[in-house]
Amino acid sequence: MTIRVGVFTCFPQQGSTPNFIFERADKALYQAKASGKNKVCFF
Repeated sequence: MTIRVGVFTCFPQQGSTPNFIFERADKALYQAKASGKNKVCFF
């Protein structure tokens, strides 16, 4: 069993949308997947 985690953190700013946060977290997840098994990537 392996785990890959993508994490995105930010300070909310005016004009930020939930979609913006989901897109960044998704990019971090795909970066973790590309890095190999048992990875955590922060964006």
